[in-house]
Amino acid sequence: MSYSYTKLFSSITESTIWVEPYPTRIVWVSMLAMADRMGRIWASVPGLARRSGVTLEECEAALERFLGPDKYSRTPDNDGRRIEVIPGGWRLLNYEKYRSMRDEEARREYQREWDRTKRVRGPTNPTNPTNPTKSDRDRPQPTQAEAEAEAEAVKADTTTTAPSAPSARRASRLPTNWNLTSEQIEWALGAQPSWTPEHVLRVGEKFRDYWTAKAGRDATKVDWEATWRNWVRNEPEGRAKPKTADPFAGAV
Repeated sequence: MSYSYTKLFSSITESTIWVEPYPTRIVWVSMLAMADRMGRIWASVPGLARRSGVTLEECEAALERFLGPDKYSRTPDNDGRRIEVIPGGWRLLNYEKYRSMRDEEARREYQREWDRTKRVRGPTNPTNPTNPTKSDRDRPQPTQAEAEAEAEAVKADTTTTAPSAPSARRASRLPTNWNLTSEQIEWALGAQPSWTPEHVLRVGEKFRDYWTAKAGRDATKVDWEATWRNWVRNEPEGRAKPKTADPFAGAV
């Protein structure tokens, strides 16, 4: 499962990035979508170009623009530079600033959801439900975790249908546009501590080429996430190779 850790703010249309050529804008939005929870994008330049749907030259031009200063940028930090190079990819320089803005908006959304659920359920009093001892206004403000738990409780109360039996999953080929996600890269780095991000990307390319070229029923899998994890686990030992005849067998 893939998660988005970077929120795309509507104010991007007023930023200097929006006056850039179309391929540059597409690469930037793609990098925002690919960023992990630390603001890192794990990819090679050709991989980023393929994910963005632009040519290699257009991707290189966009990266050069993001790495350079921008005197008109609304964020003067780092002279307006948007990214920096890290081993295995890039890091968004203003990620922490926009993440804090996103978290503050999420907190307000939780508060609105809390207020809504309290209005739906109404105040309660074990001895006299129609005459609460405290109004909601006097109650302490809930934490985000409490608001989430309260919202889930409301959903559970209103759900009356029993869970249906899981439907049978069908095997399929590896999608033609398959690329490693940041979560898959992080999992591989955790499963194989000696690997580098660059090595994970090479293993991912090998994985994609192998299953794309394979034919027949063996090329279909029910769970490609599990297939990738097994591939990573088996990679250090290599895959089984056919035995070759010993040229010296039977020699006197």
